[in-house]
Amino acid sequence: GSQKSFALPPGLAFGVAQQSVLDRAKSKKDRGIYFDFLEFERNILKNQTPNTPAVSLLYALKVQVDRMEEEGIDARLARHREMAARTWAWCDELGLEILVRNPEFRSPTVTCVRCPDGFTGPQVGTAVKKYGFQIATGYGRMKDETFRIGHMGDHTIDRLEELLAALKKVLKR
Repeated sequence: GSQKSFALPPGLAFGVAQQSVLDRAKSKKDRGIYFDFLEFERNILKNQTPNTPAVSLLYALKVQVDRMEEEGIDARLARHREMAARTWAWCDELGLEILVRNPEFRSPTVTCVRCPDGFTGPQVGTAVKKYGFQIATGYGRMKDETFRIGHMGDHTIDRLEELLAALKKVLKR
């Protein structure tokens, strides 16, 4: 989502439709009006949108794209990978289980951690707020048994270190 790696407020989505999708859409009578690929294609050729866009999000996107260009995509991705590696090492130091055990398959943008005994995801999230941080729990049935540490967007290694120190205090109670 745009609110994650692009560090934008939620509400903006990106999409690309290859020619085969556009060709298939032509054969559909009831495509709907909200997300009609052909309507988007007609409008994009005029540098327009088929309906009123969330203009404030587009301004925010412009700011973030400028920041990304200034940092450089390779440097940004390297920063995300560095923060991920630090998060994984921290989990190892504390003996915490990362849900994706094989490092080859882990995300460079977020790490899902199993809560240690005596903790729930919501408890960890609430406790770390006292230190000025907000983290998410897992989804659905994993909500109570996991929490997630993001290392993407505008996060920095220094700020991540502060979060990890706060989480260590929370989990040592």
